[in-house]
Amino acid sequence: MALSLEQIEHLEELARIKLAPKERKLYAKQLSSVLDYVNKLQEVDVEAALPTGHASESKNIVRDDEVVDCPAGEVERILENAPDMKDSLFKVKPVFEKK
Repeated sequence: MALSLEQIEHLEELARIKLAPKERKLYAKQLSSVLDYVNKLQEVDVEAALPTGHASESKNIVRDDEVVDCPAGEVERILENAPDMKDSLFKVKPVFEKK
C-alpha cells in the first residue's frame, strides 16, 4: 500500500511534527513497507486457531492510585507543550458533538 505525500503530510499534522521534504519521501516509503507487511497478516489462515484471552498466563498486577504533587515549576513546563490551555489545563476540541 503506497502512501502518498499528502497522506504523509496529514500524518505529520496529526503527530504535530515537521518533516523536511526528503524525510516525507523517506517516511512514505518506510511506512508503506510496514503497511504492506501488516497486510500480509491478513492472509494468515487462523481458522483452526483457538481464541485466547491472553497469550500468557500472567495476571494483572494492580496498585492503589496515589496522588502525588508535581514539583515546583513542573506543571508550567508540561503546559509549555500544550497547543492551547485554560486555567493550567490542556484545552482540547470536544470529542462528542452536543445535541
